[in-house]
Amino acid sequence: MKTLFVTFKVFIGISAAITMYFVSFFWIGSKGEWNSQVKYHFWEFFFSRLLFTVIAGLIFFLLSLLLNRLFRKSVPYKKKYVLCEFILIVVISVLLVLKTIYGNS
Repeated sequence: MKTLFVTFKVFIGISAAITMYFVSFFWIGSKGEWNSQVKYHFWEFFFSRLLFTVIAGLIFFLLSLLLNRLFRKSVPYKKKYVLCEFILIVVISVLLVLKTIYGNS
């Protein structure tokens, strides 16, 4: 049972990272509009992209919480691990958004 739990956790983690990576690069406008947003409205642009990326990560975080709930009888999972997952989602989101903003400029 623990092997299945770990397999699902790894799958959710990899899926979250890939989705957050693609969400951080999602942009419909042109390259000129991107550069204009970064140059003139950096903080608004940064936080809107960060919010978008964190929301994508939180969807997978909710799936992870559901998995914890389903396996709670057979696999003990401490609250500090849940907090660590949440902090990782936020940190990875910040890093991806910073890479995206400075990488596309």
